[in-house]
Amino acid sequence: MTHEHMSTVSITPKKNLVYKRMGFSSNNQYRHYVGSVVVVVACIVLVCILVFFPVPQENKGVIDIIIGTFIAGVVLAMKVITGDTDEKTKEMQRRIEDAEKETAKYKEKLDHLSSELESTKTLLVQLQKDVIKELALLTRHKNRINPM
Repeated sequence: MTHEHMSTVSITPKKNLVYKRMGFSSNNQYRHYVGSVVVVVACIVLVCILVFFPVPQENKGVIDIIIGTFIAGVVLAMKVITGDTDEKTKEMQRRIEDAEKETAKYKEKLDHLSSELESTKTLLVQLQKDVIKELALLTRHKNRINPM
């Protein structure tokens, strides 16, 4: 192994650990978050510039389009910053459906085991009755052979 390869191997786990501590599951999520923050900051800077520097009348239409585009970008960026609720909702729905399937499977097993338990109880009661009858017959037979 070369020295260059060893240095990249040792840095990668540290970066992943930093992302995990920050609440990101991957480098891709981290880049989305940083990009969203940059878009929001750029929009705020643009608005501040427009407040302090007057825009000529012939450029107002272009500036309005640019501001509208940035505002639309801020809306999308805020979804990334605060968390994309659509994806999270779908993921939670999928987890709930999986849990319901697992619950139904275990309920089915429980019902089957419950019916097996009831049939085993019935067989045990019948066996006890048969043993009692056999013991009673054996006792009568013994009393006939050896009366006290």
